[in-house]
Amino acid sequence: MGAPMTDELKTIKFQMMLSESEAKAIDDWSFANRIRSRAEAIRRLCQMAIQVDPVFLDLMIKLVVAANQGKGSRENEELHRAATEAHAAWSLLRKGESLEQAQGALDLVKEFLRSKHEQEK
Repeated sequence: MGAPMTDELKTIKFQMMLSESEAKAIDDWSFANRIRSRAEAIRRLCQMAIQVDPVFLDLMIKLVVAANQGKGSRENEELHRAATEAHAAWSLLRKGESLEQAQGALDLVKEFLRSKHEQEK
């Protein structure tokens, strides 16, 4: 997908406006990942999004197909719903909708993955 952006000299400046909730989410992510500045956190989040965006839908489809093998219809429905919700949330964010609008779908996916992880323990 091209040369890593982290190797390039950072010479371009720009301003951006954030809502309080967006700034808090970035700051929380930054703190959790031991990143010292908001600018660096935003740069890393952008790099992650640029790398993930082209393959996200394909990964969701592969997840559903792989997970459905040998599963009952109820488990298939749960996996399909989680993948659909994740894709819906990603689509909302790509279209410029707010995180709050995508949050419901993302919360459903997180809860599904959390419950699956606990069942596997």
